[in-house]
Amino acid sequence: MSCGVVAVSHRDRLMPVNEHFLGAVSVVGAVGNLVTLVVLKHAADKQNTANWLLQTLAVVDSLYLRAVHLLITWSTLCTCAITWEYLLITWSTL
Repeated sequence: MSCGVVAVSHRDRLMPVNEHFLGAVSVVGAVGNLVTLVVLKHAADKQNTANWLLQTLAVVDSLYLRAVHLLITWSTLCTCAITWEYLLITWSTL
């Protein structure tokens, strides 16, 4: 690294793609879960145990999708911060 060239790994180039893909999957999943909740709320047999379980599953799935999306976003931000810190240290020593 004496010439100031920073090697970018394959993982670093794919992180933004993975984050956008995960965001799209999270949005589609949340919309699907919302549609499921609306349909099951208006079902004629609301007191059915299966309907209650499906509604609970839709809520938990939405929470899980959001948690994973936040975790990936936070991980990406931390990785970017570490990369910028590394670049600043590397460039300041040149």
